Amino acid sequence: MSSPFRADKLFATPLYVLKKMDAIIYILLLILVFAIILTIPIIASVFIFKITKRKYPLSISYIFASFIPLVFAYFIFTAFYPNDEFYKYEFKTITKMDFPNSGKIIKKDASYPISGDYCSSALIEFKKNDYDIILSKIQNNTSFASNNYSGSAQFNYVTKELDLQQLKYQYVDSLEYVTNANMHYIGFMNDGKTIIIHLANE
Repeated sequence: MSSPFRADKLFATPLYVLKKMDAIIYILLLILVFAIILTIPIIASVFIFKITKRKYPLSISYIFASFIPLVFAYFIFTAFYPNDEFYKYEFKTITKMDFPNSGKIIKKDASYPISGDYCSSALIEFKKNDYDIILSKIQNNTSFASNNYSGSAQFNYVTKELDLQQLKYQYVDSLEYVTNANMHYIGFMNDGKTIIIHLANE
């Protein structure tokens, strides 16, 4: 005779087993979501091809049909490997300033911003005048406190060729950290042109 179900046995399941089960379910859900996402442009492409081939030559129909997958592929690529506009927006998020025209993004890295929780870092060069303006505004912003940053994989990647001993000023938005637990960091190299930004969005 089988023993009756006991809820306490379920809740007594070792934590590492539950975590492993959660990870497997999470991976399966990700695969399902990606399968659905990939299916949508394919279906749309086939649908457009069937409609356009009635009115246009096959070569034109193929061009129309390939447009949606190409656009979709671009958005997927930039979701995982953001373009410069993403880092310009990160700069504005951190500093509350528009990205100066003289700014040139030298190096950048992000940990899949599409996931919601992510880290991003960028190494940016500015003209001396813009560098000084940014520094002055940060120093006069009471939300920012002088603070070193220990680094992340993204931060380490964009700074690995730098001598971090040459960081003249480092600031963290303490209000943002206390309020939302997000890390908004900006560092100023002593060359009068190079700035490092780092954002950890929790």
